[in-house]
Amino acid sequence: MNDMSEVQIRNLFIDDSQWERTSPSWKSLKPNKNFDHIDVNDEDVDNYYKRINETYKIPKPVLEQWLYIHYYNGHTVDNYGWINYNNVRFELVDLSFSAIAIESVNIIESYHSYVIEGSKYNAYTQFNCVAEDKKYWESNNTWRVPPIVMDVESFKDCVTPSYADISGSYQLVEGHTRLGYLLSANKCEKPINKSHKVYLMQYNDQQ
Repeated sequence: MNDMSEVQIRNLFIDDSQWERTSPSWKSLKPNKNFDHIDVNDEDVDNYYKRINETYKIPKPVLEQWLYIHYYNGHTVDNYGWINYNNVRFELVDLSFSAIAIESVNIIESYHSYVIEGSKYNAYTQFNCVAEDKKYWESNNTWRVPPIVMDVESFKDCVTPSYADISGSYQLVEGHTRLGYLLSANKCEKPINKSHKVYLMQYNDQQ
């Protein structure tokens, strides 16, 4: 039987100082689940989305691939936990390959290896992903689930804390392996699409 408190579980991933400097909105975005083990009473993604959607307009695919899984990740907390999500919107948009290529989008140092490793393939059949995703790559020359990209310019009036690794015009928030696969796809036998769907994370204090 696991009788660890929520604070003890949280401290497995981040320390108290990291948690204390997060915004009230970030704290309210916490999934109701155990992060150290699977529990039958965990809030599933559908119920998480329904609850969060009452206050924040965050698309379900964003919650599912990012906060539901990585909420206590130290890099995620430091880089994005300070933000007021009452003023953030996520919009599904098309970005050109050049706008999201590794030379154009900022990738935090700790995740560079995921992009580089994913970029080493020369055919879709070599991609190390689930069959559903591989089939989608082969048929559509792009990713099945759009990654999350931060529009850094839209946050220019916010006071970004010194501990946050945020720079450039665009920053990849989630989808580092997918970006690597996109770079690989650019070398494959079929040409990739000119543009690709992403969930663009933008700050708008008029909301």
